[in-house]
Amino acid sequence: QMCIRDSLWCVQVFRLPGNPLVLTALLGMGSQMLVLVLSVIVVSTFGVMYPYARGAMHYIFIVLFTFTAAVAGFVSAYMYRKIGTDQGRKWVWNVVLSGCLFPVPLFVVALLNNAVALQHGTTQALPFMTMMQVFFMWALLCMPFTVIGGVIGRRVSSALDPPCRTSKAPRQVPETTFLRSQPVQLLLAGFLP
Repeated sequence: QMCIRDSLWCVQVFRLPGNPLVLTALLGMGSQMLVLVLSVIVVSTFGVMYPYARGAMHYIFIVLFTFTAAVAGFVSAYMYRKIGTDQGRKWVWNVVLSGCLFPVPLFVVALLNNAVALQHGTTQALPFMTMMQVFFMWALLCMPFTVIGGVIGRRVSSALDPPCRTSKAPRQVPETTFLRSQPVQLLLAGFLP
């Protein structure tokens, strides 16, 4: 074994994150999006659907999003247990959060936009029943797939065994100078080509 037992990087690197519930839910949703985009590209490449048909890409996206929900649950529960914060029933909230993190805000915004479109009488507005079908597809198919993936991910995973002891307190980060503060950096970044 190398003599890395108590080196500074090891003590800080393997310390638990500040909010593991949100971190692992975001990781699960990001992995679902990655698998979803790759699946849409593969489906389009092999000519399973005709991409010029109106609404074909949207339909494929919604169907594949539903079936890739298990990926979000699996990765989220796997990582939540891996970082060692799997106490009690919090893993259930982790799986629910990973299943709701993207679809719920998207559905609320789409519902509000559709309500405005219906109010103005545009032809682009979706019928209310179509919106409800998408909602029930998420509630009755997507969430159960997320829970199934979460249960499998939790059972497959084991707690992380770091190679060294970790520090409970974070390392003190020195104060930044005025020119390295976030507002100044944002202002100066606009001048770069």
